Amino acid sequence: SNNSTSGNNVQAYVDRVTPDGFTPLSDDHFANETSPATFDYSYNFAEDPNTSSSIQNAAIVQAFYVTNYIHDWLYDAGFNEAAGNGQQNNYGRGGTAGDPMLVEVQDFEDRNNANMSTPGDGGSPKMQIFLWDGLTQHQVEIIDPITLAGTLVTGAAAFGPGDFDITAQLVLVDDGVTDPNEVDSTLHDACETPFVNAADLNGKIAVIDRGVCFFVEKISRAEAEGALAVIIINQKPDGVLTMGAGDNPPVINIPSLMISKTDGDPIRTALLNTEVINARLLRTTDVDRDAGLENSLVIHEWGHFLNNRLLSISGTQSQGLDEGWSDFLSLLALTREEDVANIDGAFAVSVYATNRKNAPYFGIRRAPYSTNMNINGFTFKHIADGEALPTTMPVAFGSDGADNSEVHATGEIWASMLWEGYVGLIKDSRHSFTQAQTLMKEYLVASLKATPANPNFVEARDALLSVIAARDSIDSQTFLNGFAKRGLGIGAIAPDKTSETNAGPTESFDNNNPAPPPPPPTTGGGTGGGAISWLLLLLLGYRFKKA
Repeated sequence: SNNSTSGNNVQAYVDRVTPDGFTPLSDDHFANETSPATFDYSYNFAEDPNTSSSIQNAAIVQAFYVTNYIHDWLYDAGFNEAAGNGQQNNYGRGGTAGDPMLVEVQDFEDRNNANMSTPGDGGSPKMQIFLWDGLTQHQVEIIDPITLAGTLVTGAAAFGPGDFDITAQLVLVDDGVTDPNEVDSTLHDACETPFVNAADLNGKIAVIDRGVCFFVEKISRAEAEGALAVIIINQKPDGVLTMGAGDNPPVINIPSLMISKTDGDPIRTALLNTEVINARLLRTTDVDRDAGLENSLVIHEWGHFLNNRLLSISGTQSQGLDEGWSDFLSLLALTREEDVANIDGAFAVSVYATNRKNAPYFGIRRAPYSTNMNINGFTFKHIADGEALPTTMPVAFGSDGADNSEVHATGEIWASMLWEGYVGLIKDSRHSFTQAQTLMKEYLVASLKATPANPNFVEARDALLSVIAARDSIDSQTFLNGFAKRGLGIGAIAPDKTSETNAGPTESFDNNNPAPPPPPPTTGGGTGGGAISWLLLLLLGYRFKKA
């Protein structure tokens, strides 16, 4: 209807109660117009979004507007009814109707995340947007001995109490077992029970190595022995992390924080030498943040709908491409003409929702997007597990590269390559900013249609270069230059599609564009020439594969 956030393209509402989806006569609700054709709601950032219907309505309206905007923004670029977009009524223009996008704000099923599920054309895609932790300040303060005294940088936990202030003596956990089959296993990782020194933990702060078992498991074991709190020492040289809860975690009632290897090693050594250490664990949290206001996150999830409607995605590598396309769509939609003066600077995504230390610079990723290699120096090899990240740039986490194949990490590499090409379009004096943006939208949608099922990086690159070459050889070279700069030039070899670690990418920095295959003979008087015929064959081949 035209008097609520339930329209032809999008139905947006808060989903606060089980079961999943809109539940009538419950706390679930759409936002209604405040006056004819007007949705005017204010958002008080100091107020808890869980308790204010006005704030909930503001978030609904924002998400409703953004998702409708992207629908319309990509329509003329080729993602229309016939291509499988989402609409209740397709107005006889092809495709299957009855599939408006469902946008669930403040969804009850999770926190600090968002997701998109995309059935085939005719089934409504569903975007779930969750609440995120508010501004959080946390630290470990070593009170004594004086040789260790100081305030330490910490990583927080996504479980347990939100606010705490605890001072007590530290005790190093001894579980008595080191697993010879696990390189990170230690006597102090709390992965085995009973603890050798269980009686010493009562009323103390347990110190535990990161080790190999889940954070919630080791902290739950320490809680069972009477520990007041837990400090996790990260044995790996990648700073501190947010400790995730995993699936179906046990209820944790005691606080926990992580400290780095650099800070933790001296503390562990002192405790092994029976020194007495007293410490304070402190954490304060602000009100939750509603990710319905996080435009880059909402657009990112919309990107998953676009990608998964236009091609089949299944393997580790193609899932990484999916994340990269989605990050890039956020960059494409949110970069403004006034940004051109600093187009080689740092561009982060999901800054508002992420809300961690240095989030305005890093956003939710390991590094902001940039054509400046000293800001973002990722190249093709960094999709493979174990490839350490460049030391010439600051990174938010994951410097050892151990989890490079994680789909969001892999996606950073693909998005960086696409960003290189788009910035090249912007810098091309033949194009105004608006023209470059329009071309990029059209190239993006057309390339997704031309990409084979379950693609690897090279196949995705070739699809994009092919559709651009059919229209503008200079633009095609611009994108090849960007790919080559990031190690995906002519001669690059992608990992096997079955690899779950993206093992063995071969980089190439060659941007020497070979001549395309000769066009097949044509009949008739079409104006597209050989390039168009070649592209049509490519597209027909893609359709054949998909069938």
